[in-house]
Amino acid sequence: MVRMVATITPKGGRQSWLRYARARKSTLQFFFLLCCGLAWGSFYALGEGDGSQLLRAIMLKELVLQQQRSFRELVISGAVGMLGMLLYLYLCLYCSKGNWLVLLIPFIFGLATGSQMAVLLTEYGLSVWAYLISCVFIPRLLMVLLLLSACNKCIRSCVQQSTASRTSFRKEERGEEISVRLYFVLFLLALLFQSFLLYIFRGLLWLQ
Repeated sequence: MVRMVATITPKGGRQSWLRYARARKSTLQFFFLLCCGLAWGSFYALGEGDGSQLLRAIMLKELVLQQQRSFRELVISGAVGMLGMLLYLYLCLYCSKGNWLVLLIPFIFGLATGSQMAVLLTEYGLSVWAYLISCVFIPRLLMVLLLLSACNKCIRSCVQQSTASRTSFRKEERGEEISVRLYFVLFLLALLFQSFLLYIFRGLLWLQ
């Protein structure tokens, strides 16, 4: 009975939460920086400065262009930004001293997502909720999950590279090449899915 009471004390619960936080350190960092990017991007897009007005003008022009592009053109335009992000992750994977640069990915992704949602809600109001869910929220949620997995894998690989010996490093390098190919395929499928949703449901933007 005494042991049962001891396990449910606040001290024991606090220690379990600390262990969980340490085990999920990179995941918590990812979501914290993602939320910071979302907040910063939203507030900046809603600002009154010249930079905020220019950002809103660029995003509104991009929305108009999205309505005119074919499926192939949507895939190509989305691949430009995604390939740059994957190249950045690939370079961070082989930079043991610069693994902290991986944390910039969720922050920048949050900046872009937050500013896009803020501009849409400011210009079109809550009547654009169907477009937000189908063309922004669903593909972005899928991309967040892929980025979380890729960033965690990249950080773990950087830590292992700094502590591994030469023989084990060669084995881990082969495994990393397989992981890079797998993530490349997953991101490609996510890009096709995102372009498909945008191509099918982009007309919802004008149904207000």
